[in-house]
Amino acid sequence: HLIRKGLRTSVGLVVETGEAREVHHFCVLAGYGAEAINPYLAFETLLSMHMEMDFPEEVDQDEVVERYIKSIDKGILKVMSKMVISTYQSYCGAHIFDAVGLSTEFVEKFFFGTATMIEGIGLDEVSEETVQRHAEAFGNVAILKKSLDVGGDYAYRTRGENHMWTPDSIATLQHAVRSNLPDMYRAFAKEVNEDSGRYAIRGLFRIKGAEEIGRTAGERAVERLNARRPATGAYPVLFDERISSSLVGHLLSAANGAAIARGSSWLKDSLGTQVLPTGLNVTEDPFRPRISGSRPFDGEGLATRRREIVKDGMLTGWTLDLASARKLGLESTANAARGIGSVPSPANWNIELTQGTANREDLVRDMGRGLLVTSMIGSTINPNTGDYSRGASGFWVENGEIAYPVNEVTIAGNLLDMLKAIVPANDARTHLSRVVPSLLVEGMTLAGN
Repeated sequence: HLIRKGLRTSVGLVVETGEAREVHHFCVLAGYGAEAINPYLAFETLLSMHMEMDFPEEVDQDEVVERYIKSIDKGILKVMSKMVISTYQSYCGAHIFDAVGLSTEFVEKFFFGTATMIEGIGLDEVSEETVQRHAEAFGNVAILKKSLDVGGDYAYRTRGENHMWTPDSIATLQHAVRSNLPDMYRAFAKEVNEDSGRYAIRGLFRIKGAEEIGRTAGERAVERLNARRPATGAYPVLFDERISSSLVGHLLSAANGAAIARGSSWLKDSLGTQVLPTGLNVTEDPFRPRISGSRPFDGEGLATRRREIVKDGMLTGWTLDLASARKLGLESTANAARGIGSVPSPANWNIELTQGTANREDLVRDMGRGLLVTSMIGSTINPNTGDYSRGASGFWVENGEIAYPVNEVTIAGNLLDMLKAIVPANDARTHLSRVVPSLLVEGMTLAGN
């Protein structure tokens, strides 16, 4: 609420809570802006343990609390050091983390500005869990009368949280290794793999089976046998969905702030002009769940945001980090990417091009005679003029039908003209970081026989 109203920097937050007890809890509170934290229940628990003689006699009550505070301080400093942050003031309120297992709706309402990649529970589940914990604490469960719940969040405990590694699974693995029993190991592997969907993020992925992947690869290899080279001329070219994102990639590279600042871009004079057909957008969305290009902050700590790089065919802006923005007299678009041994530079996050209404087969039929490109070889792109020339292979289309495989041809054109004439299909794979369908480009030059 304070961030949305622009009042966060005018308010100091002091949190008094009975739930904070571990380093992670304090780091999350600090990351969301807590400048002081009073974990009163943790202190009271330590004092109670001291009265029951759970600590050495020479350690008094004050020292027990001081040691706990010191251990939490060291834990927070360790987390900060992993993020290359040296002061609490820089870490406080920085939101430099992602949410795991929380729904987008829940995060948007209560943890504004945080990315959640894999979705998860919402307010109903959180409230249900809270009520359940209260009922167990103040209910009539005999085993909890004089002791706390065992928890078991980090390691297996009887009556605790379920884990993939259990005494049974570990015993099965040890027995298989020590006795060299392949069947026993297969039983262990089956148990762990079948349970991964409940205990591990990787179990949520939907991956194609080896048989399906092998069949697809074999079919593609057979289709390419006895390839030919068509006659040289000007033809429509259909870029298959597997390689069409390269065209959008050339557009993004030309709109990169570093290239614009150097003056070495064929788009340097195109801001606010038509670069794609009317009705097409190129959208950058760094908040898509479970996508590799998603991130809440860029490499310079700025909060990322969703933006239209191209809207209704018009180029709306450049992709900027702080350095390129300063050179151009503009503001950063929070697109800085940082490598292990390099300075930040502008880069794009998840990209999506507006899809069309026709499928790839419709475009093949409509093009009549031309080339369907399924793979590219090499690249000659003039960054100043946009002149485009690449080796290609794929299939020749005659009378709206695939006639024969093609190899060792060169296609050429100018990116400014090519992009203004693209016709998108509707076959983009939406689980990828770059969602770009097959693209038909009219009148490209083809060098063959």
